Amino acid sequence: MAQYVYKALTPAGEQLEGQMDAASRQEVISKIQAAGNIPVIAKELGTGFSLETLMASRNKISQKQVGEFTDQLSTLLSSGMPLERSLSVMIDLISDERLRVMVEQVRDKVRGGGTLSDALEEQHVFTNMYTNMVRAGEMGGTL
Repeated sequence: MAQYVYKALTPAGEQLEGQMDAASRQEVISKIQAAGNIPVIAKELGTGFSLETLMASRNKISQKQVGEFTDQLSTLLSSGMPLERSLSVMIDLISDERLRVMVEQVRDKVRGGGTLSDALEEQHVFTNMYTNMVRAGEMGGTL
């Protein structure tokens, strides 16, 4: 078993943080959900992960940040949280100003009725392949 750190939200929207022993990341997510909470982040301890290191780059949004953004958004959406609320939760957790502004702009576009793929495309951070995959998910109803 490995030790994992996690962040989660209660149904009331309160943030939880903690550590737990588990055989896999999926087991951590399952335990959080079984307790009635919404998993936001679950990462094996000792992998160099923290929100601070995740958002450390000040010059540009790195591909690592894009990957973590994708992972967090996927986790929130998989838990049944609506897209706009998922983006708002992510904004509250992001310490890097540039990334936070980007996610706010994406959320505002979605809030205004735009698609996630169009909102991501406007940021000039995500590759064409990435935005097209999101678009395909939207069209197929499997985002």
